[in-house]
Amino acid sequence: MEKADFLKAQFETLRDEIKETKARIFWILSMGVILIPAAQTVGARYELGFALLGLPIIIIVYALLYLAENHALMRCGSYIRTQVEEAVPEVIGWE
Repeated sequence: MEKADFLKAQFETLRDEIKETKARIFWILSMGVILIPAAQTVGARYELGFALLGLPIIIIVYALLYLAENHALMRCGSYIRTQVEEAVPEVIGWE
């Protein structure tokens, strides 16, 4: 496999990973917007103390999931910028 073919395959794979990561971020945020208020409403309406006490943990878990996916997205973009684009100097960069 030639270097140009390898770089192209690597770039396409990373772009696919970026698309999948953005889709996961969308679902994490969507579920957080729906589930967190729903858990708070159910806990308050039915006076479920354990649901209200568990709510901060749920929020922290969703925040950590979001940050992990965002970090993966940044790593992919950084790798493309520093490794793939620099290997092909005559091409205008990804960003």
